[in-house]
Amino acid sequence: MYCKQCGKQISEDAVVCLKCGTKNDVKISTKPIDPSMSQREQIKKTGFRSIISVVIPIIIIIGIAVFTNFGDKSEDTNSDSNLTSVGDYYCSDEDATYADTLFTNFDYTNDIVELDALWYELENMYVDEYSQESIDAYNIKVDTYNEKSDALDARIIASEGSIEEHDNKIDEYNNYLETNCDKE
Repeated sequence: MYCKQCGKQISEDAVVCLKCGTKNDVKISTKPIDPSMSQREQIKKTGFRSIISVVIPIIIIIGIAVFTNFGDKSEDTNSDSNLTSVGDYYCSDEDATYADTLFTNFDYTNDIVELDALWYELENMYVDEYSQESIDAYNIKVDTYNEKSDALDARIIASEGSIEEHDNKIDEYNNYLETNCDKE
């Protein structure tokens, strides 16, 4: 459709030409007018239908969200009251119990902390390459670290068969927690 005044192309439902401002002969309403109702009643009826067509879907969506999120919590195994702290994770009682069966019965935490502290000392120790006393002190620390590390390995092998078995148990335990529990 083109403007009668300037010839610019305009949309079929344009009331005025955007270029020259000439009024276009367009019927604004495409619905037939009911002669038995006043114009005011028709606007009210149309407005009410518009509001209802928007409000009802919103109410339905809210209802679904409320039902989904706040339904019967008695069977929800992940509600806060049913969670057990396992390391850095929160698990259902069932998952926590199963995770405990995967992990070793022996606690090597103190040994590992002591080895980590020794390693940290070794990493940060100043060794004067021209001082035999400094080199000897460093070598003593290295020997102490190696002895404690070997002793821990021997305890693990004695209780669990091998270092690899122990490491596999730890990996299986950590993977189970990551998969089945929530991180703190």
